[in-house]
Amino acid sequence: MPLYYSDKNKTELDFVIEEGDGIAVLEVKKYDGQSKSGKAVIEGKSNRHAGRCYKVRDKNFGKGSYFDGIPHYALSFLLETIRKKTEASLRVEMPKL
Repeated sequence: MPLYYSDKNKTELDFVIEEGDGIAVLEVKKYDGQSKSGKAVIEGKSNRHAGRCYKVRDKNFGKGSYFDGIPHYALSFLLETIRKKTEASLRVEMPKL
């Protein structure tokens, strides 16, 4: 898959992260601004596809119509949680002999 920042449809994504067996969009806002690209990707109005959108903003935790709201201070906890889940899904248990 080629690397890209944006396409001719102007879908600009701040970050794309691997989450479990899927892809998540991470939009970072200084305030609680709009996230048109994240919304377009989640709603299928873009040629990019993701299962979840995290919107990092200056408000407390919350849930929008297409995103999970995360306060700025909690971003490191979110990324650590995703890392641990990804590592756990990659572990292979060896059968006992």
